[in-house]
Amino acid sequence: MNTLFKTIFCLTLSLISTCNYALNAPTDFSDLVLWLDANDSATLFNDTACTNTITADTDVQCWQDKSGNNNHVTQATAATPTYRLNQQNAMPTLEFNVNAGNDDRLSTTTAGQITANNAYTKFVVFAYDNLTTSNNLISSATSTGTAFWGSNAPNNGRLHVWNLNGTATNPGHLSSPTQLTIGQYYIGATRYDNIAADGNLSVLNIDGNQVASDDTVQNHSAQVISIGNHNDNSGLDGRIAEAIVYNRALTDLEIDCVEAYLGHKWNIATPNAGTQCTAADSLTLDKNNYPEFKIFQRNGNDQYDFALTGSYVGNCTAIEASFNGAIYTTIDAAPAGGIFSGNLLNQPIGQGNLTVRCANNTVLSDTVANIGIGDVYVVAGQSNAEGRAINQQTYTDVAQNTAVFPTVFSQDNVWFLGDDDTDPTQAAGSVWPIVGGYIVEYTDIPVAFITVSTGATALVNPPEWQKGGATCNGALNCYAQMTTQVTNSGVNAVKAILWFQGESDAFVHNVTQIEYRNAFEQFVTDVQADIVGSPQIVSGAIGQWIDHNPFVTPIRLAIMDAWDSNNAVLFGPQAYDIEISNDGTTDNVHFINDDEVQTLAFRWWKALEQHYYGGSQGRGPVINSATAIEGSTEIVLTFTNNSNLAPSSLPTAAWLVTDNGTNINITSADVTAANKVTLSLATALTSQSVSVTYAIDSSGEGNALTDSTTGNILAGISPLPADPFNDYPVNVFAAGSDLSIAMTDNVQNINANQKLVYQLTISNIGTTNLNDAIVESQLAAQLTDIQWSCTGNNGAICPSASGTQDLSVRADFPIGSSL
Repeated sequence: MNTLFKTIFCLTLSLISTCNYALNAPTDFSDLVLWLDANDSATLFNDTACTNTITADTDVQCWQDKSGNNNHVTQATAATPTYRLNQQNAMPTLEFNVNAGNDDRLSTTTAGQITANNAYTKFVVFAYDNLTTSNNLISSATSTGTAFWGSNAPNNGRLHVWNLNGTATNPGHLSSPTQLTIGQYYIGATRYDNIAADGNLSVLNIDGNQVASDDTVQNHSAQVISIGNHNDNSGLDGRIAEAIVYNRALTDLEIDCVEAYLGHKWNIATPNAGTQCTAADSLTLDKNNYPEFKIFQRNGNDQYDFALTGSYVGNCTAIEASFNGAIYTTIDAAPAGGIFSGNLLNQPIGQGNLTVRCANNTVLSDTVANIGIGDVYVVAGQSNAEGRAINQQTYTDVAQNTAVFPTVFSQDNVWFLGDDDTDPTQAAGSVWPIVGGYIVEYTDIPVAFITVSTGATALVNPPEWQKGGATCNGALNCYAQMTTQVTNSGVNAVKAILWFQGESDAFVHNVTQIEYRNAFEQFVTDVQADIVGSPQIVSGAIGQWIDHNPFVTPIRLAIMDAWDSNNAVLFGPQAYDIEISNDGTTDNVHFINDDEVQTLAFRWWKALEQHYYGGSQGRGPVINSATAIEGSTEIVLTFTNNSNLAPSSLPTAAWLVTDNGTNINITSADVTAANKVTLSLATALTSQSVSVTYAIDSSGEGNALTDSTTGNILAGISPLPADPFNDYPVNVFAAGSDLSIAMTDNVQNINANQKLVYQLTISNIGTTNLNDAIVESQLAAQLTDIQWSCTGNNGAICPSASGTQDLSVRADFPIGSSL
């Protein structure tokens, strides 16, 4: 059936509603001169030659016409619209911004798409982001053409149309009576009829409802068509999904049918779709909760239940669904009334297509791609959480052997593939693609990041990240933005909040340790109450971003206090040793070079691996005790048994020892065992009031006591640094006062190296509860003429309890020597 006959057929039988155009293309109607479709990525390019295929969040310099007339629209100024995924009905649209005289717009290259003095019909699917400009949609590039636009004082937020010489008061002007809602998508339609009193009025429709009409004929001239602009100004601050122009006045019924096509496609209700135009047999999944790249949080059984709804036209005896290539399962055994609903239960971790189909006619189906079940994290904090790296990062640098991938739900409410830029306000690199890459590579679990960080924001002063606190950079409170963003994402739960913040509180506001700690504890309490899933908070410890700033230390220590005392707070990466000052970038504030970003990202991964993915080496060494003998020149620092310190001689600049308030020079700092560091002092200790400080302020930058962790496939070996500590008390013991050490005359063995093994009986004659470091210190003090080492006590190096114990001590001295 050719186009003309189909149109006549529809007109002839319109009284019995047999126009079958709801799912047909706009090309089914004659005199189509322009058709732009944001859902057809093959028509979008980021160059004016129309050769480079578009990718998410990039500028559109060419939008090809699908009418068959090659009326392509291309870049007209330095500014261009941006391609945004997952907008209306989970489909992409183009975002237009007003840029101070250089508005985003695309234009045809030649005039004449609408012939002078002839009728026309225009359709546009659009949303306003702002009501302060004229918001032109489909207009002309000069003032002598036609305009189809939105906001215009004093009627901001309405929809308007005019022809040549039209003004807000003459008959050529049509206007909607009510203001439209920011962010909501509408179908706008206008017909200009050039024959007076023919009963075929010039009209303005919104979502299929006629809101204005006129029967006046006005001249207009053939001009270049401009999308998102009129007469080189009055740009659009909003979004366009589809634009259609006909070089004639379509009939009422034809307009109904095109509106039905657009409404069905973009999920916008039009009242005449059911009575005037009947769709062909079809099946449509409601994708509002299932945009491409969305991840749902797995439950405790590593599963998720999909709740699916949709519509169908035709005969569907049952509706089936499948996720990620699994067998089809019936979700609605008896759909009725053109709608269906049902649950696809117990779906396992994975990422792939989510498909529904008619059981009796499997050709009728609908699919959304790249839906996932895995882990969902919220990224909160300030600029170093947003990302300020020079180079944008990609997850594929890490993840090269997995079929799943990370995704992002950004602050402009879009789900997309998890490469930078993960924050829409910063065209910069971040750690999150790398962190996501590690997770998917080593676990095969899909992961998503909901990014809500905002640069230069504070927790305490001002309380931008506290519930009900100060506004966040002039917008909503940061906490409110976070909870709203999680709601907008539509996720079923959040696994954890990844928190990296404190720079503003430290340097700008000089917040104390107790102030930050109290505010952070309240933040944690509120998060667990307000965010779905009651997520834990994984908190990183900020780096030394301003040299010699004493207010960074209280923030670090407050965070580490929470690690050790609040079950809802888990350790994240230490960052103090990453040398961001004087790294050649002239930026002493941010992790900006590739090696800095990749090292921090690896540490995020190691922390998350230990918390959630079976790892055991996520936190660097943690001090357990510090001991010394009064009058000695050594302090022995013992770290947790699993510290696995990297053997090295350490820079002394990161260490500080005070003896009764007096600083003591440190001559060397050496790793002397897998969990021990020995500090050698220039002068002997004179009191029992001794303390040790490590890596406070900027002293640790570039100089770190580390473990032996490896595995950063981007930056090479990346050991984890020890926790900083401040004024840690040293247990100082009087020489010989606490232990009695007796060596028996029992030679157990003389080995080939002429070393003797003796039995020692060690008695605690004081009140001190013994530990390894105390015993070793006493042995060192009393067995001054020999080299020794001890093993025993079920694997411990030395006894750690009061009482008398036997151990094997190897005294390394030549035969013939005496004790």
